[in-house]
Amino acid sequence: MLAGQDLLDYIGKNIKVIYEVVTNFGPVCKSRITLTNGGNQTIPEGKNNWTIYLYHMCQIASENIEIDTDHVIGGLFQLYPTDHFAGIKPGEKLQVSLSSDEPTVSRSSIFPNWYIASEGLESKVLESTADENLSFVESFDSSKKWKKGKLDKSNPFTPEERYDKYFVKDRGDAVKLVIPTPLICDLDNDNMINISQEWMIHVADNTDIFKNEVSLLAERLHSQESKIFKESHVICLKQSDVKNEYNSNEAYVIEIKSEGPIINITSKFPSGMFYAVQTLFSLLSKANDEENYSLPCGMMTDAPRFQYRGIHIDVARNFVRKEEILKVIKVMSMYKMNKLHFHLTDDEGWRLEIKDLPELTEIGAKRDHDLAKTGLAVEPTLGSGPKADACSFYTVEDYQNILQYAKEHHVEVIPEIDMPGHSYAAVLSMAARYNKYREAGNMEAAKEFMLSDLSDNASYTSDQKYTNNTINPCLEGSKRFVEKIISSLKKLHEPIQPLKIFHVGGDEVPVGAWDGSSICQVYYKENNLDGNDPYIDETDEDYESVKMTSALQEYFLSYVEEICRKENLQLAVWNDGIRDPTVQQKSDCPKLVHAWRISRKNDKHNPNILANSGYQVVISSATHTYFDHPYEPDPEECGLHWCVRMLDTKTVFGMTPLDMYSCQDKRFKKFDHEKLLNKSSVLGVQSQIWGELLRSENMFEYMQFPRMLALAERAWHEAKWENGSNESKEEDWESFANTIGYKELRRLDKLNIHYRVPPPGIKIQNDKLLLASVYPGLKFKYRLNGDVNWTSLTSPQSVDTFKKGATYEFVTMSSDEKRLSRLITKIF
Repeated sequence: MLAGQDLLDYIGKNIKVIYEVVTNFGPVCKSRITLTNGGNQTIPEGKNNWTIYLYHMCQIASENIEIDTDHVIGGLFQLYPTDHFAGIKPGEKLQVSLSSDEPTVSRSSIFPNWYIASEGLESKVLESTADENLSFVESFDSSKKWKKGKLDKSNPFTPEERYDKYFVKDRGDAVKLVIPTPLICDLDNDNMINISQEWMIHVADNTDIFKNEVSLLAERLHSQESKIFKESHVICLKQSDVKNEYNSNEAYVIEIKSEGPIINITSKFPSGMFYAVQTLFSLLSKANDEENYSLPCGMMTDAPRFQYRGIHIDVARNFVRKEEILKVIKVMSMYKMNKLHFHLTDDEGWRLEIKDLPELTEIGAKRDHDLAKTGLAVEPTLGSGPKADACSFYTVEDYQNILQYAKEHHVEVIPEIDMPGHSYAAVLSMAARYNKYREAGNMEAAKEFMLSDLSDNASYTSDQKYTNNTINPCLEGSKRFVEKIISSLKKLHEPIQPLKIFHVGGDEVPVGAWDGSSICQVYYKENNLDGNDPYIDETDEDYESVKMTSALQEYFLSYVEEICRKENLQLAVWNDGIRDPTVQQKSDCPKLVHAWRISRKNDKHNPNILANSGYQVVISSATHTYFDHPYEPDPEECGLHWCVRMLDTKTVFGMTPLDMYSCQDKRFKKFDHEKLLNKSSVLGVQSQIWGELLRSENMFEYMQFPRMLALAERAWHEAKWENGSNESKEEDWESFANTIGYKELRRLDKLNIHYRVPPPGIKIQNDKLLLASVYPGLKFKYRLNGDVNWTSLTSPQSVDTFKKGATYEFVTMSSDEKRLSRLITKIF
């Protein structure tokens, strides 16, 4: 009979797992796990000493008497045999019915790398689940599986619906010369000049201020810098003021003259000159050989509408290599994005080396089933399997490499250390530090950076199902920890890109987090923090707990802000880190608030209230800028669904940052909202990409691009239709979409960016098969279902090309024709 390590090895290799959503309709959601013994030996009956571990986004409970479930931490759950377990013979199946508190509506909500473990034995991944394509998950083939509930109106697009939704007129070429759209562009494509290696680069007055930009030009054009000005065949860089309606320091002017010929580029500051160079690179079109380029003559004056044009990257949930971050920074700079909000820590991981606190990465950056039991690693999570890669953090050298590259590309890095919530990895690491020094008899060192009250008996659960993920605000160790982290970050930044903004997160602190801490109870009462809070419902059964949590969270953020003031830093938070947005900000250093919540009611999450009160606001709305949500409401598309069922590129393009309520759905139009009066307080916009589902760099890029290009357009260029003018938003989108398809995707291909290739829309009309891509210019292929080879296809196509009654598969190709979209099937 199988036992011990042999049993684990056998189950890991031979148990075939099938996961199926049964229904999301009803008071309880249902799913089912089928375990099939694909080997030739029997898995013994009875309560054996083994447990299967899996990660699940929703709380699950077994309805099967043979297999029970337990919640471990976060989204980690156990499946284990009970006394009623009858064993599984070769070829037999065991079905485990599960109930859940939330719906599961897409394949990507299930995670790979389930594993089996037993005390003292080596854990084994169930091989049938070691599949990033998640082929062990059954199809979502009915509305009760892909809908959140009976009232959910979302359905996967049919080929015809996709055609109607995404069809835009094919203009045959890129319509916009540059993305993002310049402020004033007067260039003549009928009057071109050629640039070759013979051209020189000259900086007026021979200043070194544009040294970086000269190097970029020289490298791209295979040219050289000349200290002597020539009258022709020269790109001349001049430092001078550029008047513009936004009074921006990033403004520039490009003048391309056929007389000479000569190109004059003017900007006051290196950032403006850098963006001028990026515009020049975008304008370049290849001539007949690799050493010659052509440019249209004329003049362009450009400046950004917003000073803050950011993207947020979560590397805590799933680590992203330094090389990938550098790649993203390069693309950001191409499209004039200038802020990288770097989410370095969360419950699932701490990703930055702090030399004075090595435990943060020795423990907080590591996931290991065995070490987690001793408090020396984070539990396996998000489908990582029992052991993850050891080097899953940025060393000091890595981080400073990123800073240097960002500096060269005029991208400001804004580090976020998420506190006091979302801090499980930090709390765990400092608890291990405490135990290490306590065992060595050094209690002073043990308590120095302790983040949790050892006498705390609170029972709470965060939104991500963690029960010990908050830093205790009333401990001196917590204050010292914050001071150490901020001073360490400042030292890391100082020699390269001095730190200006520290982001503390401040979001999603679970209610009751400190109810069980005697230290917090005393502080709360002695400092009279139990006053009324206008934003808390007094009828809430947890009113007192909510009030205490809110007050202590505000206290924590107040001393983080004071530390930042001493260090001459601006404090940044998510908008649920603000207790009362009506409190007027001090003009010398207002908080920077990333407004991710756009409330339906006129409450504390209205970004207009924040801006009107003097906070500096960055529009980061989940409805328009959360790139971890799917492009389509399709169960085969990757993405979370808690806010919106789909977020496509056109939706991002259509946002109105200075009037976010005008671009929301009808739910927001039932209420009156405070209007935005202080527009200057809205610094800009930012996209967010959270990392729970992004286990590969390809998927990271898929979710980021090309949506980021639409964000760049709105961050830099204010369209007239945003203010209700007669300019057509649909015509503007048509121009943008053609430019993406005919030009920008080709630029991304050259950088090996794995952007999302949209599946085709398909429609039959007047005996013609019509195909459409959301980005005109992309090509299509088709094949008979079951065939291996693809055939190119143009639109329109006679329906006689296809066999009646047969099923065909259609795909869109990437711009370089090396990658294919998701398959779309159609029966003729």
